[in-house]
Amino acid sequence: MLLFVILFNLLLTLLNFYLLVQLLKLYAFLKNITDGLTIIEQKCNEVLTVTPVMFLKGKQNTAQLRQSYQEILRKLTIMQTVVKIVKLFWGLYY
Repeated sequence: MLLFVILFNLLLTLLNFYLLVQLLKLYAFLKNITDGLTIIEQKCNEVLTVTPVMFLKGKQNTAQLRQSYQEILRKLTIMQTVVKIVKLFWGLYY
């Protein structure tokens, strides 16, 4: 009977030790996942903090580009008119 109790306790001890090792592995795995998710959260926070500023800057640059484009179109129209007038006078002269 004493031998049975000793063997049963030894078996329980081995089972508990096995469970301890498995729990330590699970703890290390979950710690790695937590660290990775923390890094991802920090990177997302950095990106999302800068994003509104970048959108505003892009919007301002787009407006400036449209304005420059309209100015170039206006100058192009004037130059085309000047070239037509020069061709007309050139044709009349020669």
